[in-house]
Amino acid sequence: MARPRWVFFDVGNTLVSDEYAMVTIYRMIAEAVHRVEAGTTFADILALRERLIREEGDSQPHWTIAVRYFGEEGWARLRTAILAELDSKYEYYH
Repeated sequence: MARPRWVFFDVGNTLVSDEYAMVTIYRMIAEAVHRVEAGTTFADILALRERLIREEGDSQPHWTIAVRYFGEEGWARLRTAILAELDSKYEYYH
């Protein structure tokens, strides 16, 4: 059996995001969007996220997506709810 020539470690969200808090943020945004646009799915929101990152270099696509659907004031209310969820279960999400 040949020995591996190299071992790759993906630590700290280099290639694969393992940050459960961000998954929760996108899940909550997707749920809120689905309430106003029933045909929009979690997969749709993630696809939009990927496009914003890849094509526009958006470093805060969750912000862009939420503002696009809810405006600044709506995003502020949703953000407050998201932060309350993350704060209420801090250790769980981190």
